[in-house]
Amino acid sequence: MRSFIVHTSKMKSFLQFLLIGNGLAAIYVGGALLYTPDGSSLGMSMDLLSYAPFTDFFFPGLFLFTVLGLGSLFIATIGMQKKWYYGRASRLQGIFLLLWLVIQILCIRTFSWVQVLMALIGILLLLIPGHIKGHKQ
Repeated sequence: MRSFIVHTSKMKSFLQFLLIGNGLAAIYVGGALLYTPDGSSLGMSMDLLSYAPFTDFFFPGLFLFTVLGLGSLFIATIGMQKKWYYGRASRLQGIFLLLWLVIQILCIRTFSWVQVLMALIGILLLLIPGHIKGHKQ
């Protein structure tokens, strides 16, 4: 039984790590896109938006900053407070991240290793809460 408790503790820590890392990265990138909607602060070309419904990166930056950035940090905070809905919120964040990636790939029509990494994080955000004892499915 002790090994399961350690395992659960490690899973909680790993989930926290993923949420905080995702949150900080999304705040950085989203903030940069809000500050320079032409993407120049991140070395991005406006040509990436040729197939997108946006004329600049402001709205993608806003989504990154608020939903994926602040949202991930908020969920990490409720995890520290041991709220009963932590698992559900983590899974929802995983869904938002995966949907973001699908929409991003459809809009910019490019694919990179960063998107693979973020998809892996999104999948882990969906799966890990099911392995944490005491969290609602």
